[in-house]
Amino acid sequence: MVPPQSPRNFEPRGLAPLSRPGHGEIVEHLRTEALDLLSDKAKALVIGECVDMRMAFVKGNDERGVKIIDALTRRIVRGMLRYESHPPEPVVDVDTTGW
Repeated sequence: MVPPQSPRNFEPRGLAPLSRPGHGEIVEHLRTEALDLLSDKAKALVIGECVDMRMAFVKGNDERGVKIIDALTRRIVRGMLRYESHPPEPVVDVDTTGW
């Protein structure tokens, strides 16, 4: 039986030794806007209303409202990207009334 390890004398077992980091690679060319990955229809139907609400907060000088809408819009865009990249399985409707 292996004795439990306390946080003070933790020694990782079975791990590879640490190595020095290599030369970094530039990945800026991989960066993209999330909105560019969404369909135009999705942007018009969902994100358009968020932008309208944001403009209303900007017009009313409500900085807190702008921050909230910006955070909400980011969450919506991330959720829509997850949905569009992994669409759900098609639903099969079975008519059981004739059984």
